[in-house]
Amino acid sequence: MRIVLGAALIFALALTGAAAQTATPAPTLAPVAKAAPLDLVTVHQYLVGTWQNDGDTRRTRELDADGRAFDRLAGEERDSEPGAWHIFLGSAAPAQFAGTKFDPKVVYLEIDRDGDTLLYAVLQVSRSQMHMVYLQQNQEIAYSRLK
Repeated sequence: MRIVLGAALIFALALTGAAAQTATPAPTLAPVAKAAPLDLVTVHQYLVGTWQNDGDTRRTRELDADGRAFDRLAGEERDSEPGAWHIFLGSAAPAQFAGTKFDPKVVYLEIDRDGDTLLYAVLQVSRSQMHMVYLQQNQEIAYSRLK
């Protein structure tokens, strides 16, 4: 089962350059079609695992069920320091994002590592593929599941 979460809308914003840059808030996104109700538990289950970046296969991202996140680069002698990850609907953003406008029907992935916050809009996730937009750089990233 594939869960598609606002893919056309986020992709269109990525193409037009309307997504957020560095530390600016995420854009307000108008829904183009009525989305099916989202089940965050299922999305969370799909995200858990080790993913290889399709654009740079030396990079992997591990999202553990307990909320730890690891980014690794092949050839580095030691693993990255763990970060923390969680997902939320734009309609229920954490208090730290007060004032930021999110599309209420989009699932967002937040990774906190050493005081840095990485914010992604999840476009699609399945048992084998994951697509998201890194909002700070307006960059679409595709991953394939390793395990």
